[in-house]
Amino acid sequence: MKATFSLLLMLFFGFSAISAEVPSGKTGEKTATEKDQSELSGEKTGKTGNAKCPAKTENKADLTAAVTVERISAPGDVKYKKGKRIPNLILTADYQSPAALAEIARRDSDVMYILLPTEYSAKQKIMVYPPKIEDAFELPEEKLSGFLAFVNPKRVILLGGTEVIPPKYRLAIGSKTERAEIEDLNWNINAIILGNLLMDREMQKKFREAIRNRAAEALHAPDTGK
Repeated sequence: MKATFSLLLMLFFGFSAISAEVPSGKTGEKTATEKDQSELSGEKTGKTGNAKCPAKTENKADLTAAVTVERISAPGDVKYKKGKRIPNLILTADYQSPAALAEIARRDSDVMYILLPTEYSAKQKIMVYPPKIEDAFELPEEKLSGFLAFVNPKRVILLGGTEVIPPKYRLAIGSKTERAEIEDLNWNINAIILGNLLMDREMQKKFREAIRNRAAEALHAPDTGK
């Protein structure tokens, strides 16, 4: 599975480099962000049992703790096994709770995920994380739709409502691609729903542990402020 991801990425960027030599006449799009009003770690619950839950207006309590990206590299040489297709791909944004869930899915279920920028992200960039974290790379915003079509996952899991994943990014998903939308206000419930989709019954337990660890790290981090 990991080898399949890597070769698909190599092929995609190979084709992109070729097509880039032909002038398109279009100007580059600026990366835009939308103000998020969700409390991503809130304890109020919405609907349960469904992958799709109604998006609601939330607060900003959990939005400032974002994942930082340090290492970016191109996929290495791999062998490709025919007939393989990516079963799931997660699309979410660089907020603490959804990013933690996406990383658990990558680590334990070999799920590729795409991390969108937020208004709090220091560097406004879209990052793609294949199952091998060392192969993470930046994806230009204008190539998102083409990349999703090229990878052609059986299902795209939208982890978060429109306050997490703005509509402009949702439009990049092909109309024929199966979607699973996880949009509850309580991220513990979202962890259960994602775990059910990926057949990982320990997802909520892992999520709680990840959030506790992040909180402990933040508490013991040295204060560099003057």
